[in-house]
Amino acid sequence: MNADVTRSLRNDTIKIRNQPVPLIVEENLVGMPIFVTLEQRQTVMAIENCWCIDDEWRRSEPVSWLCYRVVLNSGQRLVLCHNLVDKCWCRQSGYDASEH
Repeated sequence: MNADVTRSLRNDTIKIRNQPVPLIVEENLVGMPIFVTLEQRQTVMAIENCWCIDDEWRRSEPVSWLCYRVVLNSGQRLVLCHNLVDKCWCRQSGYDASEH
């Protein structure tokens, strides 16, 4: 058996995946994303999907997100999430929207 398979993980080797990455998003008058700044400012050409996450009712802090699967003018697809509690925007990292 391979030694790597039987070795246990240490706390410093665990990497959390799919964490939100803060970014700058410009909204239209109704709050939908129209521009995103990654390395440069890009136009949101299409919104392919939109969904809400109002979950985790048992937490001490409320959770309320509005998420968009978008296509940018560069052709890049990504998921933008708007935290409706603190009004911040983020990108869902580790997620390739073109696969879904």
